[in-house]
Amino acid sequence: AEAQTPVAAPAATQRYTIDARFDPGAATLSGDVTIVWTNTTGEPQDSLPLRLYPNAEHYAGGDIALVDATIDGDPVAVEIDSTDATVARVPLGRAVPPGETRTLEVSFTTTVPLGGDGGFGIFRGSPDASMWALVNWYPIVAGWEPGEGWSLDPPVSGIDPTFVTASAWDVTIAHPAELALIATGVEEKPSTATRPSRESSYR
Repeated sequence: AEAQTPVAAPAATQRYTIDARFDPGAATLSGDVTIVWTNTTGEPQDSLPLRLYPNAEHYAGGDIALVDATIDGDPVAVEIDSTDATVARVPLGRAVPPGETRTLEVSFTTTVPLGGDGGFGIFRGSPDASMWALVNWYPIVAGWEPGEGWSLDPPVSGIDPTFVTASAWDVTIAHPAELALIATGVEEKPSTATRPSRESSYR
């Protein structure tokens, strides 16, 4: 097959602000994500597709449940795709033209599968070893590919499915103090919490 020509990413046109709590005893991450989304597709969009990767069948025991959602402060009903639970659509109320911005807020609870090797180990918990691999654990806007549209292919075990438009993240996770959080990005502020819990914030 012909090699793809690299395309420079645009400036970050989506910003994620996530405030979550990790409970290893329940194997859950729960919290809220605010996504400031700008329509850079070049086309009007009347709904915004989210990827819920933990719902993939190969993450046996994994799951992500959306509790509620708003667009610019107004409640909306998110629809999970009937044939692929890793895809959800958020109605935007009216077609959003290119260049306009909407703010999506979603509350969610993610269950981490224990053991297994689905997704070559990028999303699973090993409590006995106090090791947790937590990739794609929150709702994320589907990537947009010019000429192709939204990338909504079902994820396949053994392949990292992540595809997202250039974005910026501010993430705060409360977690047990005995666990060290290892992440990309820059730690924005050291924890001021005392044992048995702490917060880690990354940008």
